[in-house]
Amino acid sequence: MKKQLLFGILPKVLWMVLMSVFLLQCAKPVHVKDGEGCYVLVPIKKSKWEILNFFHKAEYTKVFYNCDELVLDPSIKGGADWQKTLREKGFTKIDSCNCQQKLELWSHTGLQAVDLEGVLKDPPRSADPVGGISFNYVLDFTPPRVNDKEPIPTFDTNDTVNYSNLSCGTNKVKVAIVDSGVETTNNSNLTRYNWRKVPSFTPSCSTYPATLNFGYNLIQHALEPEDRNGHGTHVNGIAAGISPHEGKDFRFPLEFINMNFIEGPTPKGSLFKAVCGLYYSLEQNAQVINISWGYINYNNDEKPRLIEDFLNKAKIKNVVVVAAMGNNQTNLDAGNNFWPASFAQYFDNVISVGAVDQAGNRAVFSNWATTKNKMTIAAHGVDIKSAYTNGRYATQSGTSMATPYVTRTAAAIRSIKPLMSASDIKALIVSKSRKGTGNYRILEHLATINEACK
Repeated sequence: MKKQLLFGILPKVLWMVLMSVFLLQCAKPVHVKDGEGCYVLVPIKKSKWEILNFFHKAEYTKVFYNCDELVLDPSIKGGADWQKTLREKGFTKIDSCNCQQKLELWSHTGLQAVDLEGVLKDPPRSADPVGGISFNYVLDFTPPRVNDKEPIPTFDTNDTVNYSNLSCGTNKVKVAIVDSGVETTNNSNLTRYNWRKVPSFTPSCSTYPATLNFGYNLIQHALEPEDRNGHGTHVNGIAAGISPHEGKDFRFPLEFINMNFIEGPTPKGSLFKAVCGLYYSLEQNAQVINISWGYINYNNDEKPRLIEDFLNKAKIKNVVVVAAMGNNQTNLDAGNNFWPASFAQYFDNVISVGAVDQAGNRAVFSNWATTKNKMTIAAHGVDIKSAYTNGRYATQSGTSMATPYVTRTAAAIRSIKPLMSASDIKALIVSKSRKGTGNYRILEHLATINEACK
């Protein structure tokens, strides 16, 4: 019996386990086009312990992109040849950003469907091998929990952070929210919490009218960035101090500029419009930029050049970029990335934010990592009350909600110490944080502000 176990059953079990490990780790992305649209089935990488579970099946998540569109940075090596190639393959340039990189959006106008993956795998000989052309990914703003009929909350005074003891001076700070815009017609719920619009814009390289007051509408250029979805207004409210979790008495002179890249009430936007909004934020000299969106990657070696180039420019301008880690319930240590947040491991001006509940436990929906170079910080992201559309308040959850807590803290530090570098602001936030139940750090807003005042 022992010989049978030694030479018969155990080798088979070992072989099956090894094959399980191999298949899980070598799973490849699959491109699909069906009734839902076009998407990549992204394999979710597993930790070294999870892959030893023979009964664990490979998991995938869907990353959607617009079926007939590609985003091109024409400034890359071989950019002109890419333009020529796209025209030859039946593409037409339908949109462009007018700032910085002057990104272009190309759409296939032929009668027959186009294989976008095949186009990207057949670049011109002169093309830059590290990218500069991408699918136009769909960015989904649907939060994991939504209650858009929440009554106006009453806040307990115990929730209020006391800033009266601060002895340091404060300076104006411009905060850019690249999202679904902000409600500008019924925004008393924002202004009563010290939310301020940017009083004037710098000369613009864009085609937007000079009469805009609240930012840019990347869908309808002549209009204010009016929020029809609610996500952006909710994010603005948290950054302004509405939500009670770190106090509502927020006295720092922040000015908000909004970039709306979502059309109407739909919870979806495009990567092209989002990156355009990021560049317009730099153009308007934003000092802190909030990114409550992103997408999970399908190639662990792929760093999206379109976003990386923006972050390089943001770093040169000493801009703090605060980015949500996403709601895919995925351990990013195992191999996946969530862009742009995962750039925190490469850029010292980028802060990646996960979500925790009120008890400090990791939110069930949140992506996470156990190393701070991948997950810089965590903040409250479960059942967060903030401003919403039509003069309402709403309760929402997600790393989208956790991110503006950190944006608010970074902006407050910059208000106190305007010359502090973005990397030092990031380091200060981490140094004054507290340890969570896992190997991650949780934002301590007031402790960080007090330290900045010393």
